[in-house]
Amino acid sequence: QIFPDRFFDGNKDNNRAKLLDGYRGYIGTDGTLKRYEIQYYDGGVENDPASSQVWGSWRDYPENPRHATPENKPYYPNSKTDNIWTNEFYGGDIQGIEDKLDYLKSIGITAIYLNPVAWAASNHKYDATDYKSLDPMSGQPVYNKDGDPNSGLNYEATRAASDRVYQAFAKAAEEKGIKLIADGVFNHVGDDSIYFDRYEKYPEIGAYEYWKKVWDKVNTGKSQEKAEKEVIKEYESIKNPLTGKN
Repeated sequence: QIFPDRFFDGNKDNNRAKLLDGYRGYIGTDGTLKRYEIQYYDGGVENDPASSQVWGSWRDYPENPRHATPENKPYYPNSKTDNIWTNEFYGGDIQGIEDKLDYLKSIGITAIYLNPVAWAASNHKYDATDYKSLDPMSGQPVYNKDGDPNSGLNYEATRAASDRVYQAFAKAAEEKGIKLIADGVFNHVGDDSIYFDRYEKYPEIGAYEYWKKVWDKVNTGKSQEKAEKEVIKEYESIKNPLTGKN
């Protein structure tokens, strides 16, 4: 079994793929949506645009709630923490696993069980953003401005590029006689997903995004039926970036 983020960093270009996206959001005290930052334990990368988020190196232990209180010396007070336990990333990716296929074969490995690798907010990936695509921090990000993580992801181009990374990995594994078992986790998703889209980030219309607009209208005194018709009309006037049609 391989937890990709903790295995091997084969592509440092994807380590900052979600710099602008950040980690899962939360509701601030002022009632607005905010987000936590991702914490990087890769020691930083060349021309790192997020040095303040680099919390350590590959050899450092991830955050642990049991190390964050005074009775847990010697870890405390040196255990830096934001009390979020799934936003630490070490840089491991699919290219890193592919780079080690010969080693894995040499020690007798004939099958690899992968922790979830679909696009997701957390390091463990059990909170899917998009089941159909490889997470860009495991694959190949494409930014709105070439090479600039601060410009944000071009979601469609990133999906296509990252999927090619996984396809190449699967082919390489097959050629070496290694089978792949993917953990799908299809019975739940994350709030930061194309299916729910709490933060209104993705081209697809998420369930939260739709109903939020409906209930905002209901709260002004409109009936639910009228509110839904108005929201549907609004969406029908927008071109779908996936198809180019309304």
